[in-house]
Amino acid sequence: MKKAPSTKKIPIRNQKKYRWIRAMMILVLVVMLSYLLIHFIFHKTDVVTTDPQSELEYIYDIDSSAVLDMKLCGGNIVVLTSNYLVYVNRTGVILQKNEHSYQNPSMVVYDNQTLLFDRGGTLYRVENGGQSDKDLQTDTPIYTASIGKNGVYALSCKGEDSLTSLSIFDSNNNKLYYWTCASEYITSLSFSPNGKQISAVVVNGKNASLYSKVYIFHWKSDDEPEEYSYDSALFQANFTSNRNLAILGEASFGHIYSGESETISVYSSSENGLVYFDPSSRYTALLLIRYGSSPQLTVYDEKGDQIFSKSFTESVDSIACSRSRISIAFEDRIETYNYGEKMTGCIHFTDTVSKMLLNSNTLYVLFSNGICTYMSDNNVEIFAPEPQTNTYSNKVEKESQNGAPIADFTNTPTDSPTLPANTQTEG
Repeated sequence: MKKAPSTKKIPIRNQKKYRWIRAMMILVLVVMLSYLLIHFIFHKTDVVTTDPQSELEYIYDIDSSAVLDMKLCGGNIVVLTSNYLVYVNRTGVILQKNEHSYQNPSMVVYDNQTLLFDRGGTLYRVENGGQSDKDLQTDTPIYTASIGKNGVYALSCKGEDSLTSLSIFDSNNNKLYYWTCASEYITSLSFSPNGKQISAVVVNGKNASLYSKVYIFHWKSDDEPEEYSYDSALFQANFTSNRNLAILGEASFGHIYSGESETISVYSSSENGLVYFDPSSRYTALLLIRYGSSPQLTVYDEKGDQIFSKSFTESVDSIACSRSRISIAFEDRIETYNYGEKMTGCIHFTDTVSKMLLNSNTLYVLFSNGICTYMSDNNVEIFAPEPQTNTYSNKVEKESQNGAPIADFTNTPTDSPTLPANTQTEG
């Protein structure tokens, strides 16, 4: 018969010691978990807290009079002021604020990358997700710029032996391509979605009139650039797909489809054309206002096909589009539609709209005294509560039908650039 295995008794004194060690370990674990939980709750950037001791900064902390521009940047927005680049999430929380000292700052954005440059100066830098890199410098003044896939960017500068030049760099700032334009000025650049092509609009005068050309460079190959000529001034040629471009000019709007140029709308200097290009969906919205007739709004998808058309009986101040919606600003309200022409939102206000950005169902509005964000969930009425500040006395706090706020307010302004022939571009 086998003996039962012997068990060694732990002395009472050692048992108390082990219990004390176990208790201390549990206490340390509880403290660590509590710290992690508190850190997650109070430092998560996309949660708006009304705690006055919170370290979070909001978009309404920005001096609205200093704002020059704002653009979509990934799922957020980036606001350019005379001294800062400010990255803000959809709830109005400032994620990052980077200082600059450029005299005439401008920015272009692709996905979450921002190329900041001093137009007419020589300084520029690329910021990735709000992380600021050191300033770089060109040999001659910068006219315009563009940024594309994988951080590849392009600069148009004053040429050393030509009017202008085009340089393309990789994300490590190595020059990959160089082209000079002897007799025209490069006024606009745009990368294709795959980054393999770049378009350049060039302009100059001849026989007392302006003319333009659009060049399409297959810069990764040895192919000669494609060239398209126009008898008027062009301002932009935006790639809507890898082979199609939407072109905007002094008196016309059209597309270049796989090597064929087509003019869609022609308007005179006594008419207004307002164009919004959405860089994420690559949709283009054209608002045409002819004398004596109602404003006509048309939206084209990335293939150049018309997907929305609607006329209005009153003046339109601003437009913005995304892959699923179009927003139109009137004197006292903003109406949002899907492309089935069903109204999905309506915002009433007493301010002046300068510009709008639409990212999915989040609408960013530049009023004369600041930026506001609105979020809708297919509600006919979209309301926005007053921010935790007394800065905006002309905004009335509103609530949704069930009493809970639908959207958050935020603030800062800019004017859409006014182009010759009363033509404007947004986006």
